[in-house]
Amino acid sequence: QFDCVLEAALEGNEAAVTDIIPDQWYRRAVIEGIAKMAPRPSFGLSLRLTSAENTRSYDLTSGRQKLRALLAPPASEAIDRAVIGVLDGIDFGERKLRLVLPVSRRGIECFYVEEAEPMLLANPREFIQVVGQVQVDAEGEPVKVVETKAIREVDLDPLPLAPFVVDDKRIEPRQQRLITPMLDDETKQLFVLIDDALGVDLVAETRMELEEAFLALLPHLWRNYAMAEDRELAADAQRLKQELRSVFKEVELATQEP
Repeated sequence: QFDCVLEAALEGNEAAVTDIIPDQWYRRAVIEGIAKMAPRPSFGLSLRLTSAENTRSYDLTSGRQKLRALLAPPASEAIDRAVIGVLDGIDFGERKLRLVLPVSRRGIECFYVEEAEPMLLANPREFIQVVGQVQVDAEGEPVKVVETKAIREVDLDPLPLAPFVVDDKRIEPRQQRLITPMLDDETKQLFVLIDDALGVDLVAETRMELEEAFLALLPHLWRNYAMAEDRELAADAQRLKQELRSVFKEVELATQEP
């Protein structure tokens, strides 16, 4: 079944995928899982899977567009999502703004609330992010914002390493270190945070989600790499362990008196 789903999904055969996985939510989760396996184009890597059952080879990298099309809702439907674009114009009378999408250069319009005006005036011709109900085309590209829920600046300020707790120990940075987010190369619609030395490779739709993922990742890395025995780790994992321990230090938590 996994081979059949891979074959149908990479061909963009929605009917075949639906026949194998009738439940729409489970089907979407499976397709999203397949899509996430393919490396981002900016990595310069490709991924091909070979089935142990029939030695068939599946090229996930070349099938990215077909997978995105399967995940995109019909153009008549709107979905909750965020859209990043360059603020290209403001109609103060109708409280409407125009965004230009950074890759396709398509212009889309949406309404805004009065409270957003100071932020808009401070960011002419700059990236902003609109969150709301959005209609997309067959390729998943935004075509219309049906309902605006929030408008924000695109914040790409560096994120500092912060202390965190694992088990009974407080893990603190030995010195200040910053990691700077950026927008993804392919669509400019996602926030990306990468630090290869520390094993950080995160993608999120909003700055807040990126920060939350970053804070959740550090304890995971410490527990699974810094605390592991060398014999349990491959060579690259041992290098990650050494880097983590050179950047952070363990501090015993103070015992509180009853």
